[in-house]
Amino acid sequence: MSELHDELVIPLTPAQWNANFLSMNQRLSHHPKNDRTQYWRQLLGALARSQRVLRVPGRGRVEIWFRFPVAQRREVANLQPTSKAIVDGLVDAGVFEDDRDELVVGPDNRRTWPNGPHEVRVKIFKEGS
Repeated sequence: MSELHDELVIPLTPAQWNANFLSMNQRLSHHPKNDRTQYWRQLLGALARSQRVLRVPGRGRVEIWFRFPVAQRREVANLQPTSKAIVDGLVDAGVFEDDRDELVVGPDNRRTWPNGPHEVRVKIFKEGS
C-alpha cells in the first residue's frame, strides 16, 4: 500500500527543457551530460529543501510525470537519466537516506495527458502496510 508523501511541480519553458533534458538516445560527451545531470540534481535538491519535504520513513517510491506541449510520439522510458538525476537531488535534500533498491522503488516515468506547457511533476510515496 502506498501513501502520497509529497509532490513537487517544476514548470519549464521549452528552452529550459531543450537545454537540460537527458535521454538514453542522446550521445552527449561527458561535460554536457554532467552539466545537465547537475541541473536536475541541484534543481530538485533546492526545490525539496525550499518546500520542506520531510524524509520518507522507511521505503519510498517515486513517480515522475512528464507533460509536453505537443502530442508527438515519445517514449518517456528514455528519460531515465533525467529521472535518475531528479532522485539523486531528492537524496541530496535528505528526502531519502539513499536511493538503493531496498529504500526507493523507481523512478517510474509516466506521461501526463492532455498536453500542456512543459512540466515535470515528482510524486513521492511512502511504501508500507
